[in-house]
Amino acid sequence: DGKLTALTQQLTPDNFAQVQPGMTQAAVRSLLGKPAKTQRFDLKPDEEHWQWRFEETGGHRRVFTVTFDREGKVKLSAIGEDPRDTQIGGK
Repeated sequence: DGKLTALTQQLTPDNFAQVQPGMTQAAVRSLLGKPAKTQRFDLKPDEEHWQWRFEETGGHRRVFTVTFDREGKVKLSAIGEDPRDTQIGGK
């Protein structure tokens, strides 16, 4: 009937840990939801990077990045600083 029945946080350490090399883009999207940003780099045309922004306990902003290979399979993943906090005018 189109009504929202539940709202859950998908950007959790447990879900990040489930992202493993070889997973498909569809499986990662199903697990984590739509990424905040997708990106390709000219020097690495066979890779695509997806990013999700989240806050750790205490309000520390972070980014979870998944790198996919040319077949759309997970190559690697990492958690890093939110670049908005390290740029001029950031937090």
